[in-house]
Order: sequence, then C-alpha cells, then structure tokens
Amino acid sequence: MDSGILTVDNLLVLTTAVAFCVSLTPPNAPVPQEQMLQKTFFERTIVLRVFLHKVLLCALSSLHIAASVSRHTGGGGGSSSRHDVAMILGTLICLLSALLRLWCFATLGRFFDFQATVKADHQLITSGLYAYARHPSYAGLAGSYLGTILVLFSSGHWFREHGLLALAGKIVGGIWCAESVVIFVGVPRRANMEDAALKQRFGKEWEEFARRVPFKVVPGIY
Repeated sequence: MDSGILTVDNLLVLTTAVAFCVSLTPPNAPVPQEQMLQKTFFERTIVLRVFLHKVLLCALSSLHIAASVSRHTGGGGGSSSRHDVAMILGTLICLLSALLRLWCFATLGRFFDFQATVKADHQLITSGLYAYARHPSYAGLAGSYLGTILVLFSSGHWFREHGLLALAGKIVGGIWCAESVVIFVGVPRRANMEDAALKQRFGKEWEEFARRVPFKVVPGIY
C-alpha cells in the first residue's frame, strides 16, 4: 500500500470517521412516528440527519486522505507531527465514545432506539453502564461530536487547512458546529423526557432505580 496513505494523520482521520459511523448507526429499525414520545421535527428527522452527518464526515475524511496521498505522490511531504495533538485527542474521544455506545447498544438490545419511545413490552434495564448512569449513551453521543470537531478543526486536517478557505467550507463548518450544539443542548432535554416517560410507565420501580442511580449521563457529574 502507498506510504502516502499510511500516515499517522490519515489513520487518525480514518479511525475517527469509522468510530463516528459506528456510534451514529442505529442498532434497530426506526421507530414509527405513532410510537414516538414526541413527534417534533428533531425526533422525526434524527435518523436522516445523523445519516447525513456520517456521509459528510466520510466525504471530508476522504478529501483529507486524497490530499495527503497527492502531496506524497508529488513529493510535497506530509503534515508535521506538531499538528497532531488535537487530532489524536479528538480521535481518542471518538473511539472511546463509540465503544461506550456499542456497550449501551448491547445492554439495551431491542430497547435502544434513536427516537425516544417506550415499547409495549418495555423493560427497565439497570445493568452494565446503566448501573452507574440512567442515560450513559448520551455521553458517547456528545463525545462523538466533540471528537469530530477537534479532528476537523485541527491544524493537520484538510478541512481546516483548505476547506475553510472557501465559502462552502465555512458553511459546512458552521452547520457542523450548529448541529453539534443542538446535540449538546438536547442531551439534558432528551434525558428528562425519557425519565418522565419511564417514571410514568414503571412507577415505584423507576423511582427506586433513580434513587440508586442519581446521575443521568455521567456518573459523579450529571
């Protein structure tokens, strides 16, 4: 394989894209609208929007790798290692977030949905990470977007070095940051909505669970 592909930056960018796609791929089929707790625009479009986010990140990652290969082929050399700190941190956050999300997918099984819902035969899961936080997957969700921001806007990434120079790149960057803010702000609201629905469904069982596990997303913090 061409050594221009096997650079540290390229491997970090590729790992970030794969981890993000794993984290944002629903483990189950989409929930019908009539079963959603809320039929808001956010809930109805969440699967489509995260799919578009994955496509966009993969496209930007491909452009970074293509530019890197072109530099090596043309004898221009690769990026300096001094630019890799933010990229390494972002990749690590994305990777850990994906692993956390996979753990949550496996623990909840068929009860894990991207749209907030309570199934007819729903069960209150209190094992695995859910023994420490009531909604741990949201930490992985927020981490996935935080990690990609660090990678995309790191000094060694094609998007920061070249993509942001064009108006289209600035628009893409603005949209990505805006969508990330929506995720960060939406996590507490979504956790509260799910807590209310589960409390209504399970009553004292949920109240005991909430007393035993007081933190919503991150143990010891929130």
